[in-house]
Amino acid sequence: MAIASNFMTGVILLLLCIVGEFIRRNTPGVALLSSISGIGFTYLALNEYLPVAASPIVSFLPFAIVMLGYFAGGKFRETNFLRSI
Repeated sequence: MAIASNFMTGVILLLLCIVGEFIRRNTPGVALLSSISGIGFTYLALNEYLPVAASPIVSFLPFAIVMLGYFAGGKFRETNFLRSI
């Protein structure tokens, strides 16, 4: 499977190298570097998250709170339970 993946990567690179110079010339440098920086930030975030996610029982509650807060679009109010902690 790995050999097939490497072969397909090589084929894609060979096909795209024909238009690579055109893309580099007509695309601003910031646009090309922003995707690389996005990938770097993703690896930095995963480097911190994956050890926590290795034990799913411990990491599920904070993950659920973050996902609910992000997708619900609301704010969590402080409850009496949180005050007692």
